[in-house]
Amino acid sequence: MEKFCIPKAHFIGHSFGGRVSIIVSAEYPEKVDKLILVDSAGIKPRRTIKYHLRVGLAKIGKLLRRCGKYGVLVADAMSARVGSKDYQNAGDMRGTFVKVVNQDLRSLLPRITASTLLIWGEHDKDTPVSFGQIMEKEIPDAGLVVLKEAGHFSYLDKFPQFCRIVASFLKIANASDQRQI
Repeated sequence: MEKFCIPKAHFIGHSFGGRVSIIVSAEYPEKVDKLILVDSAGIKPRRTIKYHLRVGLAKIGKLLRRCGKYGVLVADAMSARVGSKDYQNAGDMRGTFVKVVNQDLRSLLPRITASTLLIWGEHDKDTPVSFGQIMEKEIPDAGLVVLKEAGHFSYLDKFPQFCRIVASFLKIANASDQRQI
């Protein structure tokens, strides 16, 4: 933003981009005019028994990888059965991926001063609506819109509706900006 002489901007972030937008909004509030988080990551999910079993299997897989060619084959087969697609595709970045996914940004939410629109897909399994509900409670000026029959890519699943909601939010922002001039 400094390189292009942009003092302040609207931020919109989906999933991992939401995580980045949360950090920027909390750490550099003077840079963020309006914030839109779409099916955003940033809340550490509750850990179920299924999760702990998957982590245990992943650790066994890590040990098996040290056992030569056949250990690697077994570990890869285990990963394919229990690991998420993101985890499977992370390759050498798996360690970083695990740290990022487990980083809980909840403590940053009350520090966000920008007016915030939260948009969530009703059927989002990656970042459930409960994450949006938490963000709505903990970000001081936030409102949540849940798109019916939409998943983690709610902006694609309900594209026309998504565009109208965002345009309305930013139009209101622009109208208030014009009154200040």
